[in-house]
Amino acid sequence: MLDAFYHEHMHEEEEIRYLLEGCAFFDVREHHSERWIRCHTGVGDLLVMPPGIYHRFTLDMGNQLRAMRFFKNEPKWVAHNRGQETDANPYRLEYLKSIEVQ
Repeated sequence: MLDAFYHEHMHEEEEIRYLLEGCAFFDVREHHSERWIRCHTGVGDLLVMPPGIYHRFTLDMGNQLRAMRFFKNEPKWVAHNRGQETDANPYRLEYLKSIEVQ
């Protein structure tokens, strides 16, 4: 299952995670380049990823993590892998508009 999280993807809903045990890396794609911003996260960290932002996830060398995921409405786990179709996704376009990228 970890391999699936490492593929660059986005969600059509806000992703909120609270880390309970272990450590991990969350990589967020810069909107204007092919570079990643890597966040090393650990116990007590709270991550909020807006809909439409490209990201990926992997464990660190400790190889363990327990986290809670929160949802605004009903639970959704759909990941849309990066590609031409996803680049044109309305949630992706709305995210880019929100950060003023044309």
